[in-house]
Parts: sequence; C-alpha cells; structure tokens
Amino acid sequence: MKTAAAFAVLALAAAPVAAQQQQQQPFQPKDFVQQAIQDNIADVEAGRVAQGVQSAPAAVQQLGQRITASSIAMNGDLAKLAQRMNIPVTNQLIPQDRQELDRMATLQGQDFGRQYLQYVISDLRHDIQLYQQATQAEDPMLAHFARQVLPTLEETYALAQQVQEQQTAQQPR
Repeated sequence: MKTAAAFAVLALAAAPVAAQQQQQQPFQPKDFVQQAIQDNIADVEAGRVAQGVQSAPAAVQQLGQRITASSIAMNGDLAKLAQRMNIPVTNQLIPQDRQELDRMATLQGQDFGRQYLQYVISDLRHDIQLYQQATQAEDPMLAHFARQVLPTLEETYALAQQVQEQQTAQQPR
C-alpha cells in the first residue's frame, strides 16, 4: 500500500517535469500543420454538433456556426501550406475527439451549452498557444499564416468566454 502511494506521489511530481520537457521541444512545422488541421477538423465537427442540438442556447449555436466557418477556411489554407511543404495530412477526426463529441451530442439545453463552451474555451486556449509558437517559425509563409490567424483565434476565444459568462449568469441559482 505504501509502495503504491509512494509511486503515485512520484508520478504526480514527475508530471510537471514531463509537461515542461514537452513544452521545451523545438518547434516542428510538420507537427504544427498536422496538429492544427486535426484541431480544425474537431472544431468543425463540434460546431456542427452545436448547431444540431435544437435545445442548445442560441448564443452557443451561433458560436458553433462561427467556429465552423472559420475552421473550414483555416483548414483550406493549412491544406495548401501542407501541400507546399510536402506534409502528409489526414482529414479524419481522431477517435478521442469523436468520443468527446459523441458524448456532448447526447446532452441538451444548458447542459450541452456548458460542456460545449468548456470544450471550445480549452481548445482555443491550446490553439492560441500553438499558433503563437508558429509565429516564430523559420518558414516565412508558415509564420505569416500563424500571424494572420492568431487574431481570429483570440477574438473567438474572447467571444466564447463572453458567451460562457452570459450563460452562467442566466442559469438559475
């Protein structure tokens, strides 16, 4: 029992080190492009789910529509960039994202809105960090693309936070 507890403590202590090592890895254009495309595919699907849940709050559905449209546009640009850089990409949703979206699609109304907004805000936070790194890329076209997209991500993040605050304020206490 003590061994298991000691192992758990060691694992928890090592987690920040592992996370820090991942963050310190050098920027890889191929990894960025592939990750960004995968994130956008998930964003498109999440936005479609938001638009399809009839009982979802209107502001959540509108946010989903906006994210879907901007993600489709970004993926078009990313696909061209990937082709120019000879980076193989897939247009398939990864199983982890599919499971999360399927779970969310079973929710209704405010429950769906709350979960969707948490998902979107977390995802946008991650995307902003990813694109901030890409602005420093050695490839000028990649860095330029990231600089162009970053303001849209930041605006959408702020909007998602605003919608979340509105939804929280409207919930009965």
